[in-house]
Amino acid sequence: MRLLIVIRGLIFSAIKNTEEFLTGVIVGLITLFIFFQVITRYVLRWAVPELEEAAAYGMLVLVFISIGLVTRRRMHVKVDIVPLFIKNERAQGMFKLGADLIIAIASLVFIYLAFQYMMSVWEYPFISLYLKLNEGYLKVFLFIGAVLMGGYWVAIGVRDIAGLVKGRR
Repeated sequence: MRLLIVIRGLIFSAIKNTEEFLTGVIVGLITLFIFFQVITRYVLRWAVPELEEAAAYGMLVLVFISIGLVTRRRMHVKVDIVPLFIKNERAQGMFKLGADLIIAIASLVFIYLAFQYMMSVWEYPFISLYLKLNEGYLKVFLFIGAVLMGGYWVAIGVRDIAGLVKGRR
């Protein structure tokens, strides 16, 4: 059992580090692309449309990867009104667990739909104008983000159940 906990910790740590590294690299690349685009357009009077398209695709990949990152850190937009209506902490925990499980189920449905969408894009590809990039590659990042989000919501639900069983919430 202890070995499984260690392995789970290593997997989550590797995923977390990869997510944070990828988002940092993508933000850096977007910044460079936009900087060079501004320099070439306004200083050299010569536009490089590939840079603009690459920056836009980088932003899409950043959004798709950040889905999991935001879920893991629980930084999504929310208004916590439960404590205003439910005063008992255990009941609050039960309510939050129910909400987390509903979101986890919705995330699993989203994973399925993202996979279906990704496969349809590969079946009927759209090639970008300047980079000549199959946009199916972008949809792979949508699927990865959906899997990360679903996995984190399931992990949050399991953690909440363990907390309720132990009486912490």
